Amino acid sequence: MTLYALTPEWQKAAAKVYREDPTFERTFTKVNGTPVMLIQANKSVGMENDLYLINRVEKGVLLEDGFVSKEEGEKKATWLLSGSYETWKNVFTGKKVFIEAFLGGEIRLKKGEFAALMKIAAQGTKLAEIFTRNEAVWPDELSKDELEKYRKNHLEWTKAL
Repeated sequence: MTLYALTPEWQKAAAKVYREDPTFERTFTKVNGTPVMLIQANKSVGMENDLYLINRVEKGVLLEDGFVSKEEGEKKATWLLSGSYETWKNVFTGKKVFIEAFLGGEIRLKKGEFAALMKIAAQGTKLAEIFTRNEAVWPDELSKDELEKYRKNHLEWTKAL
């Protein structure tokens, strides 16, 4: 089954990878909080709305994950991290390391303490592994017809958030 990136199915598959491999819990053991990744809308790739991806982690245990509404994301975030579709794609696929994108200004901290984020940022090198264990197709890789279907699907499920 083909997974389409930045969809609930893609996110659930990544959460399953995290929960099934104890390496991730050990790697993220210093993480105690809720990073929320704001993936900015990009209409050219079928994303009509911003996406808020939440991952509440306590001592490495993933307690909550998924896409949430703007209000819920902003309320629950220990760290609210904002970046473009292109930036997050590069981080999630391993083409760029989180800390590099963050320190380079491609990902901005909109909420939370910088010092606390820096204490755990090094663990971000494993982030791509969580999202790449399952093969996924990204919206900018879709044909015109597939992209239109993706756009409609995106609009439908994001309205429910």
